[in-house]
Amino acid sequence: MDISVSRVQKSWLNARINLLFYAAALMLSYFSRRIFLQVLGTQFVGFTGTVGNFLGFLNLAEMGTAMAVSFALYKPLLAGDKSQVAEIVSLTGYLYRRIGSIIAAAGALFSAFLPLIFPHPGFPMSVVFFAWYAFLSSSLLSYYLNYGQVLLDADQRNYIVTAWLQTAAILKVLTQIILLSRFNGGYYTWISIELAAGIVQSILLRRKIRQTYPYLHPPLKESRRALRHHPEITKSIRQLAIHKLSEFAFVSTKDFFIYLFTSLTMVAYYGNYVIILTRINQALLAVLTSMQAGIGHLIAENNMARTMSIFWEILALRYFTTGVFIFTTYHLIESFISLWLGKQYLLDGGTLLLIMANVFLVQTRDIVLSFVQGFGLFSDVWAPLVEGGLNISLSLLLGYFFGMNGVLTGSLISMFVIAFVWKPIFLFQSGFKQPVWMYWREVSKYWGLLALSWIAGSRMLSLIRWIEPERSYSSWILYSLLIGGLYSLLLFALLFPLRGMRHLTGRLFRKILSKV
Repeated sequence: MDISVSRVQKSWLNARINLLFYAAALMLSYFSRRIFLQVLGTQFVGFTGTVGNFLGFLNLAEMGTAMAVSFALYKPLLAGDKSQVAEIVSLTGYLYRRIGSIIAAAGALFSAFLPLIFPHPGFPMSVVFFAWYAFLSSSLLSYYLNYGQVLLDADQRNYIVTAWLQTAAILKVLTQIILLSRFNGGYYTWISIELAAGIVQSILLRRKIRQTYPYLHPPLKESRRALRHHPEITKSIRQLAIHKLSEFAFVSTKDFFIYLFTSLTMVAYYGNYVIILTRINQALLAVLTSMQAGIGHLIAENNMARTMSIFWEILALRYFTTGVFIFTTYHLIESFISLWLGKQYLLDGGTLLLIMANVFLVQTRDIVLSFVQGFGLFSDVWAPLVEGGLNISLSLLLGYFFGMNGVLTGSLISMFVIAFVWKPIFLFQSGFKQPVWMYWREVSKYWGLLALSWIAGSRMLSLIRWIEPERSYSSWILYSLLIGGLYSLLLFALLFPLRGMRHLTGRLFRKILSKV
């Protein structure tokens, strides 16, 4: 019972801390994005996003090590076996140092091709190289210094990571804003602060990890020997390496393909939408995925009836929050960008619809993926190969004919085929040991009710047409509060008859009463 209480308490603490910091980051990104576009230009902003995606490709060398180690840590953490925990984390350090060396060498080699990839960036080529090596160095710090972060995640203490890293990130952006707007800083100033912030973040986080887990950090020789004692981790890493390739193909290639078929300017325009959606999405995911390690611990307890019950509750929570997020954002984001940056930065309505459809699938697919990871089900290595191959081939084909919209459509199709067709089958057959029709029956209800709520919600907007959200920020805030409040009530009323929502509401209601 104490273990269960601890798990719930940690999940709520993670959720509160994550929500607080991501809300602060969202507010700050509003000011910073406009200043960076004005001072540095759309081409430089688009360039930094593309470079980040290239580094994502190099980080594939991590091969899912963190996820494999997290899964291996659930049982020893549950049993309080510190020596086993220390051994597994030391193994992580050994693997990460090797991975870091591979990434460093690959990054140096990749830099030789930068003039070919960015032949006319709109700023000096020296800026391109400086940015590349600064971002590469920041990325390498996590491999050499902060590999112990994987234990914080597995132990449901990722609120420590969020608190330290997000505080440093907020201070970094504030410093960039001040130096760019008040002291006429330029490209080198912005990049130098990025690098310095990465160094400071790594030092502070490493110190905090040592304070939280003083029994870690055995000698290097023991780290190497630990690898032989845990063959299951090596096996999981080999399987996860393929899954990571798919994740990269899905997440990290969009900016590159948009750049390939359009321009760096369009990457920046797309990035304006993405930065808003990502910040809000991160806040939601920070709350909802703060329970990821809790799912792993729950499964480790081997109480399948309770695990299934929690699954349906999380399903209800995710569809409710995602439904509210997608509906309100779809009807608010254009007026916000008009106020924030100007109407010249708006994308067409079809592109917006495709962006929101991608976000919806990403949000709702994570329900199944979280439990797949919790069960340690990584053996379907063919699935990410199919998903990655579909995404790249469809993005190239459709992007050639339809530009940005084609790229977004390609990712939608590939994600649906694997994440919404195959993964539920895999989870219910290999994890829950239950017929998958249970899932399809329940999910079809959510999709149908979401469609109904969207139609009813769109008609509801006619009641508040007297408000023009693009006129001023006060009008926008009033409009957003009315839309968010009315649609939340509407969607909750429609979803409440479903068992997951009823059980979740009862759980939250009992928790509130216990606090009174």
